[in-house]
Amino acid sequence: MPLIPKLLGPMKSKLPTATKASPPKQPPTVANAAATAPTNTMNIQLQNRTQSSDVFAYITGLSLENNNHPCLIKADGKTPYYPSSPAQVLQPLSENCSIKLGDPGSITTVTIPELAGGRIWFALGKELKFLINPGPAIVEPSISNPSDPNMDLEWDFCEFTFANGLLYANISYVDFVSLSISLTLTPTEGDDQKVLGLKPEGLQQLVDGLQSQNSIDGTDWDKLVHVANGKPLRVLSPNNAIVMAGGNLFQGYYDSYVNQVFDMYTTTPLAIDTQAHWGQVNGQVSSNAINFPGLGSFGKPSTADIFSCSSGPFADNAGALGPLTARICAGFNRSTLLNDQVHPNAEKVNDYYKTPITNHYARLVHEANIDRRGYAFPYDDVPAGGGGIDQSGRVRTRLGENQAPRARPPQTYSQSPSGQSVPESRNNTLPDPPEILRAATQIPTTTLSQNVSPELSTRLLQTYFNCLHPLWPILYKPLYNSLDYASPSAIMPPALVAAIFSIASCVDRPTQYVPKSIMQKYPEPGQFLQDALDILQSDGVGEGQIPIINALKPTITSCQVLTILALQQHGVAEYARAAMLCSLAAGMAIDLRLHRASELDNPIQAEIKSRLWWNLYILEKLIATDMGKPIFLRAEEADCPYPSVDEADEFELMSCQAGNQVSLGLFRNTSIKLRTISGLHSTIGLSKNIEKMSREVYGIAARRVIRENRAAGEAKRMEIWGAFQQWEKDMEASPLRLDLSKDLTSVPAAVTNYVINWHATILLHRPFIARWSSNPASAEQTNPFDICLESANNICIVLEKYFDRLLGLPCDMVFSVFTAASTLLYHSKNSKESDPETQRRLRLCIRWLSVLGKSWKSAGARQQMLADMFDLPPDLRNLNTHNRVLRSPSPEEKSGKLSALPASDGHQSSHGTETEQSPENWGFLRDFGDATDEFFELDVQLLGLLDGGIRLDHVGFG
Repeated sequence: MPLIPKLLGPMKSKLPTATKASPPKQPPTVANAAATAPTNTMNIQLQNRTQSSDVFAYITGLSLENNNHPCLIKADGKTPYYPSSPAQVLQPLSENCSIKLGDPGSITTVTIPELAGGRIWFALGKELKFLINPGPAIVEPSISNPSDPNMDLEWDFCEFTFANGLLYANISYVDFVSLSISLTLTPTEGDDQKVLGLKPEGLQQLVDGLQSQNSIDGTDWDKLVHVANGKPLRVLSPNNAIVMAGGNLFQGYYDSYVNQVFDMYTTTPLAIDTQAHWGQVNGQVSSNAINFPGLGSFGKPSTADIFSCSSGPFADNAGALGPLTARICAGFNRSTLLNDQVHPNAEKVNDYYKTPITNHYARLVHEANIDRRGYAFPYDDVPAGGGGIDQSGRVRTRLGENQAPRARPPQTYSQSPSGQSVPESRNNTLPDPPEILRAATQIPTTTLSQNVSPELSTRLLQTYFNCLHPLWPILYKPLYNSLDYASPSAIMPPALVAAIFSIASCVDRPTQYVPKSIMQKYPEPGQFLQDALDILQSDGVGEGQIPIINALKPTITSCQVLTILALQQHGVAEYARAAMLCSLAAGMAIDLRLHRASELDNPIQAEIKSRLWWNLYILEKLIATDMGKPIFLRAEEADCPYPSVDEADEFELMSCQAGNQVSLGLFRNTSIKLRTISGLHSTIGLSKNIEKMSREVYGIAARRVIRENRAAGEAKRMEIWGAFQQWEKDMEASPLRLDLSKDLTSVPAAVTNYVINWHATILLHRPFIARWSSNPASAEQTNPFDICLESANNICIVLEKYFDRLLGLPCDMVFSVFTAASTLLYHSKNSKESDPETQRRLRLCIRWLSVLGKSWKSAGARQQMLADMFDLPPDLRNLNTHNRVLRSPSPEEKSGKLSALPASDGHQSSHGTETEQSPENWGFLRDFGDATDEFFELDVQLLGLLDGGIRLDHVGFG
């Protein structure tokens, strides 16, 4: 049975000629929306519940399948009309787009494609006039332009976005109130979602309330009522009324309240929960502005700024200032900012609009609605954490697999008297952000990730997006910028939530239990991983029936989940599992054709697919290099475009730990742009070089050529080294260049990529060390070990400066640090004279691996291996700050023979407790490299040098 969203539409009867608005017989309607074949269209039933037989509907929006081209639906109710760009402004439509509804009580079914920023318009009595401007751009009816031909007609609209399987719709009073429109959405499972609309006498109740409020405070409230033909036709929002009056209404109305707010927060912090990955932040007034350290500030807003929510200090706020703007604007409009509490978490709907100075239009609008719901100002969707009904008047559901963020609104215009087009503000997009409910749950039982406390959920999502996303932007983050981190499953698929928790909980292991958590202890990363896999396998299957084949169904979400899980398993040294999950994700990606460019994808789909493909491509190179596996995702077989650098997460500010607050999971922003997507581009280029090295140096056929033809081998080494050097030159010429000054402004992606580039340089040159030592190639060429040592030293120089600044301490650096340490050890043991600087850097590597071991088991295992197998002196062993119990390797281990070990579950020690490094942790050596590959043996051989069991001249191409 398909999803059946009912969007019930205009149902206001034609009003008699009188000064009071007569009610319709019953509230209005807009529809019965059902996904149809193909899946990118949807049927909507428009029901006429008015007393008039002259009701006309119009549907407008941006077509996602046609590169965001403006779209109207023709009069037949099913054919999209894409107007061409005219040479002059204010040109008529070339198609009839007026959909005539039937008699009262009848239903008209329309079919729409995927549209963003959509509106369904209703007019009573007369048809509306839409025009086209160059661009093209649709000139929609206006209520704030006296010259608009629709000015004195009776019309209204509701808003929707239908994109990538998501449907969101709401009734809006942000611009004005006129017709009563109700919405009903009926999913295949679960209760109906309804927005009931105005009361039978709602418009007149609003008119009377405004007149009464004006008699109380004498502040222009009665001027919001627009009268036509002797009756109240509509009530304007304060913002639109101010625009129509040329700014001469409500002047100074909020000034005294604003002054009280600024006075209060001069001595008391203003605590705001962004309800996004920035978490709770505190601001305080200084220099006549509310300052949020590391984020930005807000000057004193005017009354017009508060009503519009988009001017003065609230204009063009990006990053964390976006959700802060929403919550501060909501606090001013609802007059809750003088309450000493965390906003909006402790607020209650019953506390809104209680002060004399408040947005009385919004108060009266909610009172005039049957269920008190409907957007009354632009940020009326900011939720009250203390309880109460949703204010925004929305219905929402997930129609399919894909995900889509709120689309940018189409540019709309009203008609000026001079014939020029004037941009008009509107609230025609999803609120901040779209909250999407799944119509039918796919999970037979409540999952672990759904049972974590709101505090833990918020913390883990903050950790993921602050620490991991800047390095691995697997997800299209604009979708989640204003996600409620306390309850992510409303918009994020549960399997994806569990996968994110599995990797974030490796990084963030608090020392105390989360209070009031449903779970009795902090869940282990492996538990979240199993939860994610269970959810993937439960698709469409009843409880107790979990065939593994369901986990193999190629979908975007499944591929995202498997990619994140592969990254997590790599970090905890479960290399075999990581390779398996990565291979499964790669197979799905190929089946989904993520590697190919597609002209059929809309911009959102293209971004989702591009990010997923290229991160998977990079991860496969990381795992293959670490394990000595063949490369199977090749750049030459892909023409997928790179992700766009114009997305919001490119320009977000870099976070760092808030003082000594690591255990509290607190972050603060710097003034440095993260350049997340530019960093991804540089990682793709670096990965292509690593792919070339893996195939042309470490490939089976390549090794044979190099072994038999030394000149060819040397030429290949220098060729690929040239590619790594060119990559570094390109970085130095870009905003991602490495900063080693005292300011240390390099972003995490840049630091990590430089380290991996030098690590790859070591991997490139070290197979040639042994043969060069016995028979140098030529005086012109550089000794491969000298290059390796320089690269290892570079890694240490950079990490010594940046290590403590890196959030999350990325697991992809573990192998790099380990390889640098093995190079320094080789140099130390083979130097004729002691080198104190080499010893100091070796100690640093041991320390870094030890610190990384707090999160990533592979680092702890490698740190122990270095200590044990080299019989490190006490001053090196003492750098293990986590008091792991080290042990001496057995004779079998010293000789390179590893005992059979049970599979590890990948769990970390809970709550930061110190644990003994068990013998099982040696199991990572079983999967580390290829035991039959002379090149990948080098680490094991170097680690055995002190034992005297392995001779250096056995290594190389000789």
